[in-house]
Amino acid sequence: MTRVRYVCFPGLGQSGDIVWPQRSLPFDVVGIDPIEPVAGESLRSYSHRLARRVRSRGLFAAPALTLLAGVSFGASIAQEIAEVEPCAGVLVLSGLLCSEELAAPLRYIGHRAHHAPAWSESLVDAGAAFALRRIANVDRADATRCAAMIRSMPFGWIREQARMIADWRGCGSPAPVLRVHGDRDPVVPFDSARNVDVVLHGDRHLSSVARADEVNAAIVAFAARVVARPGTVPARVASAQRHR
Repeated sequence: MTRVRYVCFPGLGQSGDIVWPQRSLPFDVVGIDPIEPVAGESLRSYSHRLARRVRSRGLFAAPALTLLAGVSFGASIAQEIAEVEPCAGVLVLSGLLCSEELAAPLRYIGHRAHHAPAWSESLVDAGAAFALRRIANVDRADATRCAAMIRSMPFGWIREQARMIADWRGCGSPAPVLRVHGDRDPVVPFDSARNVDVVLHGDRHLSSVARADEVNAAIVAFAARVVARPGTVPARVASAQRHR
């Protein structure tokens, strides 16, 4: 592989299709579909199981040319996987570094998601597009596309994802991290978000969709800083490979 590979993990209730706004990047862009959660498992355990599946596809074969990215919930997965899979860098897009950054009402809901009654599935399906327009600056077409992902995912998976993110205490990625965040994000409020590198003024959640041009420019600039030149391997990646 000679091109940069951009491996992206989707947000809560979403699929690998969430990467569609990044298809224009000059990289090998791969969106990863979620796997079925195990009831009660931690986000770390879930991420490591998912990493094994992605590894079996050969997508981690060139770590010096690999960027791990995540949108919202998926950003936490990308960070966890970066602890066990060497990579050139990690992109946290509208994501968080630990559950304390999550808006308190959403953290409360996540902790109690497993108690959600059966009728709540119909409510989520019917209101998904409406809710997305309220938490993100996405247009109607993009909201509809994201809502279709939510409706296609088993509701039990969404409940487990909500619980996992509400319980997540964070981790320390050994790779460089770029965090891109809207300063009006109601899901991960900006005043609770730490170490934000690129602030999108006036934007809310799902910046990689709503402000794709700006986010893509930030991704390209980040890649130019962290990805190895042909024939070289960053010392941090070489060291991680030796100790796997």
